[in-house]
Amino acid sequence: MTARVSRRLPLLCACTVGLLAPGIVTGQTVAEVCGDSPAPAPGLEAGSWLAWGAGDRDVIDVPSSVSDQIFGRLGDMLDLFRAVPGLQPPLGVELRPTSMVRSAARDGGSHGIIHSSLIIQVFHPSVEVAGEASASIWVDVNSLTHLLYDAAGPVIEDETGPIFIEPVLVGNVAGHPLYQTRITTCVAVLKAHAEPLWLPVSQERMLRAQITDLRGKAQEADSALSEGLSEQQEADKEMQEAIRRLRETDPAAAAKLERELAAVKQEVARNLEQTEGGFSKMNESTGKWIADLEQQLAAMGPAERARQAYVTGGGSVLNMLADPSEAGARALVTPNPTYFDTEHDPTSFQLLTVRMSNVADHPPETTIIESVRRGLDWDALYGLLREETGR
Repeated sequence: MTARVSRRLPLLCACTVGLLAPGIVTGQTVAEVCGDSPAPAPGLEAGSWLAWGAGDRDVIDVPSSVSDQIFGRLGDMLDLFRAVPGLQPPLGVELRPTSMVRSAARDGGSHGIIHSSLIIQVFHPSVEVAGEASASIWVDVNSLTHLLYDAAGPVIEDETGPIFIEPVLVGNVAGHPLYQTRITTCVAVLKAHAEPLWLPVSQERMLRAQITDLRGKAQEADSALSEGLSEQQEADKEMQEAIRRLRETDPAAAAKLERELAAVKQEVARNLEQTEGGFSKMNESTGKWIADLEQQLAAMGPAERARQAYVTGGGSVLNMLADPSEAGARALVTPNPTYFDTEHDPTSFQLLTVRMSNVADHPPETTIIESVRRGLDWDALYGLLREETGR
């Protein structure tokens, strides 16, 4: 029982630790985030593009009448990457394209929106059994995954939805914004219209979300303790019944088992006392945190409540809200529910995010990633977005 309770103890702590993790951001410029000039890769033999076969296309919860059209458009997109001058051919590696089409509703998204992806993985031909790719170019269609979830995941969630740390804008490529989401990743964003992808989260919403989260985690911890106690009581009843039955056939063995059970119960009682003491202190601290957060909210005027929330990576749950000018302050945002138009053609491309991820920090991987950023026909890629948005 005590083991079960102790496994659940970190749940309450997670609601404060998780809130204090905006993520590491080191790059300040496009060159720092996405790489500088392409490094030469001398002495490498010509590589190749692997064929894009039927087995490289995954479909999840989308009718073939729709997925076939999308795969056709992803094929047009692949042609643009094949045409990058620095990848004709790619030196020293094989590039393997794969793709996926899936319903956004499957992941809790809006009906009428289809997510799709084109993935170009970098493999070394000398590796007989291919493991993970050493680098990749990943184009997501109609999805914010690589912008928001890859940055750090939701900071917290409330009844309205998840709250994220806004990605860091580091520059642009062909007029399209480039964001940093991880230390080694830059993401180019191509939008079909001017609607924002995300909206600011107010200080009031953030404080209320923290209060609700703390209360929920405290209740969850109390339930875990109660459940553990109940399970222990049931186990004790079962053991007592087993001893009673054994006493009828082997009194000596029953007496020995009863002594052993008594020793175990003493140990359980000591552990339980420590666990309950820890829960009591935790609940007391949680109560103080909630009270302080409620006081912060009560002291705010309407304008201050409506102001966008910023957070920093240090401090406690009580001083998490930060001034925008504070060092390391990051804005909080939530996805804009009206960005995607669900009333029109489900095959339309309304948003493209191009993630250029260089895992191996040496050529030819660095050369390939930078060749894409510098040599891709970004205007032609942008042309794959639907032209009529009605916005």
